[in-house]
Amino acid sequence: MTTLLVSDLHLDPARPAVTALFLRFLREEAAVADALYILGDLFESLGR
Repeated sequence: MTTLLVSDLHLDPARPAVTALFLRFLREEAAVADALYILGDLFESLGR
């Protein structure tokens, strides 16, 4: 059984490379995992 954890990605339109890498991770790694847990902040807060 494969369990993946990601934490505090803080995805933000100002950092498109991070989003692109995460989307690739979802397509290639997470798609074949048994479970994916997303912990912490997935998106960056808009109230900076």
